[in-house]
Amino acid sequence: MDYGVEGTRPYLVTESVNGVTVAELERGSGPGVSTGVLERVRQGVASGLAALREHNLVRGEQSWGGVLMRPDGTAVISRFTLGEQSVRHSAQNDSHAFHVLLDDLAARRSPYSEPLRVGMLGPLRLNRGPIRSPEAQAMLCMLLLERGRRMSSAELARGIWDEPPQNASETLRNLARELRNRLGPGTLAELPDGYALHPADVTVDVLVCEDVLAANLSQPDAQRALPPWYGEPLADVPGPAARATRARIEQLHHALLDYTAPLDVTFEILGADDPHAHAALGQTVNGLLARGSLQPHDYGIMDRDNGYVIHTEPDVYLLPLLVAVLRGLPEEIDALPDAPRVRVTFWKALTPAPPDALELLEQQDAGVTVVIPPRLYAEYAASSAAPDAGRFEPLWRGTDPEPVAWYCPLHLPSAEPEDDPRDLVRGPFTTWVAHELVRDPARTALVFAPSDGPLTLTPPATTTRYYEVDLTIHRATHQVTLPSSGRRGFPAEIDLSWHVADPMAFLLSEISNVSEVLLDHVLKEASRVTRRRRPAPSQQSLHAVLREWPVPGLSVSCSVRLLRVPESAPATPQTRRPPSDDPLAARLRATEAVLIGLDGPLTRLFTTKSARASALELISLAVENRDPEEALQGHPLPSALNTPAHPLEVLRAFATTSVGPTLRRRLDDLELRAVPQTHPTPDAHALIRALTESGHRVEVVTDVCEQAAQRVVSHHGLPLTGVHGRSEDLTLLMPNPDCLLRALARTATDAGLLISSSIAELYAASRLGLPFIAFADIPATARRLLETGHARPLASLEPLLDAARAL
Repeated sequence: MDYGVEGTRPYLVTESVNGVTVAELERGSGPGVSTGVLERVRQGVASGLAALREHNLVRGEQSWGGVLMRPDGTAVISRFTLGEQSVRHSAQNDSHAFHVLLDDLAARRSPYSEPLRVGMLGPLRLNRGPIRSPEAQAMLCMLLLERGRRMSSAELARGIWDEPPQNASETLRNLARELRNRLGPGTLAELPDGYALHPADVTVDVLVCEDVLAANLSQPDAQRALPPWYGEPLADVPGPAARATRARIEQLHHALLDYTAPLDVTFEILGADDPHAHAALGQTVNGLLARGSLQPHDYGIMDRDNGYVIHTEPDVYLLPLLVAVLRGLPEEIDALPDAPRVRVTFWKALTPAPPDALELLEQQDAGVTVVIPPRLYAEYAASSAAPDAGRFEPLWRGTDPEPVAWYCPLHLPSAEPEDDPRDLVRGPFTTWVAHELVRDPARTALVFAPSDGPLTLTPPATTTRYYEVDLTIHRATHQVTLPSSGRRGFPAEIDLSWHVADPMAFLLSEISNVSEVLLDHVLKEASRVTRRRRPAPSQQSLHAVLREWPVPGLSVSCSVRLLRVPESAPATPQTRRPPSDDPLAARLRATEAVLIGLDGPLTRLFTTKSARASALELISLAVENRDPEEALQGHPLPSALNTPAHPLEVLRAFATTSVGPTLRRRLDDLELRAVPQTHPTPDAHALIRALTESGHRVEVVTDVCEQAAQRVVSHHGLPLTGVHGRSEDLTLLMPNPDCLLRALARTATDAGLLISSSIAELYAASRLGLPFIAFADIPATARRLLETGHARPLASLEPLLDAARAL
């Protein structure tokens, strides 16, 4: 570590190494050393001398006082000859002197051929015979449990006697002599003022148990590695150290019982008393036990009223069963006619799982909940199955520093929320046995989405999510009027048919409302031809512009047939339908202005997936730009951020904080980039036309930035009179009614009606006493509206369109 010359004296600073010298070993338990120590001395010193030769140094030491035995058994050279003293020595002299010492040591080696073994998990015992003196037993225990540490005579005396004798040093010397006679050479070391025990060739059952706990072995491995308990630990061994050791062993015993106790596996049906479900669960449990590689002699099954308990043998490896439950049970439960909720608990036999934890889990809405103890979780987290079998959460109790258990909520495949309700696609679902899925390949394609790779049509061997893609042919016919250069348009009939030709490309496109997207494309392209014509264009010119389609992976056929209108036919005056008694029509007749939300009724700016990604991006930005003083003072982030589903939720949560303007600017960018990927909600165009033709003012109200909202309106060609978006003042975001008031002020009327999918927008209308109609075209939105106390929303705009046309 350092070297130099101080005055005329050279010095060398080396690392302090714990251990005892060979000379101290010979003094304490010689003559000679054990065979194992002798061989390690031979290897260690030979290596040390070779290293000295490489650096042109010499040892020069002619005794064993300069060879140190470390606790792990290795021997190192600890003294060196420096300065003028080294002139008389050479590498050859070192080697010769070492071999002389070694030959003398070999002639006096131990007669014992096997290592020393000591038992403390009962009365003290050695494989080399008993130690008679209780005080010598106490001294041996202290030295053994210190794993080679050098102990002073005073420290040993305080551990052996409650009141050390006056002649403690002489008494210790007599006790050491008794130990030397029983332990044999190469074990006990006598120090200038104390003793140590060289542990390299010694096995102590207590230390073995502590090493098993520290190694975090699997239950079967730990069970096999543990020595047996055979009585009261250290019975009749006196002194404070022995009492402390007995308490240490007692704690160790409890920890090992807890660590190696066999686990019971409980399958419990929650909140149901269905004998059919009970019988079906029994068949499922048998299948899972087989998947988990358990043999019939490894377990016993106990039938309960609400499920089954599996009693396992102590050495059974349960990780494969846990993985089988995580991967296979949700799918098995989902196949039952009335799928019950099931809780699976892996817990120590005869020990109930924490009741407060189970009570908390009762509130979970997952189809299957799996509960495991911390030890099994550690095995699972370190295994290769962890990434794709399920995600566990900790269960805490009180102020305990460690979780009392871990749980994994698993949703049934049929209950898993879809990223977006889409035409021609169902899913995602989860399966453990992808190769066993059977579908008619002429009607349905299975597209697999493994967690570690791209989409594929080949079933993977591990747990995976998958989608079902409809391959059948779909058709639609539309009666439209195409624009012309004159006052009258061209009546036409559009026939569309389509089917999925490339399932993976179609799935990646994330396009919904295929019929609407195709029709919009035809109207847009055909109008480019017809609006420049007064006479009807040819069919060929119309079909020529319909060669490319905006939906990847879709094969489309289209025909546009212009309908002839007889020249002599008198113009038929347009007549209104008679007033309707439909409640929706009545509500529309009672209002002059219709305020319509952008996100939902007109389009969806973000898909479920992109909305969640944008929300997380805003949260990350908020954390990065958070006021350091707020963080240092321990102010928590808004609780609304626990499960954000939409970026507007994040913006509302931070509206009054210092990062609000930063988040608003980022969300502006996200919304503007999302506009080109949007598609109109089915019947949105027709509804707005019908409302406008009936004399209503239609205004868009939204918390989306106004520029993005206007681009949506322009992108889809919506005939609206006004767009009212997000204010610069974020405290005016809905449910503050500021946006609705701005829209009503433009229409110069108080008789307004709101059509919306947003809970915040509907709350804003309620604060004004403004009537509203809730709309939800996806199940997730409908659930949120119902959970907040709103009436069942409309699932499509068709009823509103019929009501508007009846005005």
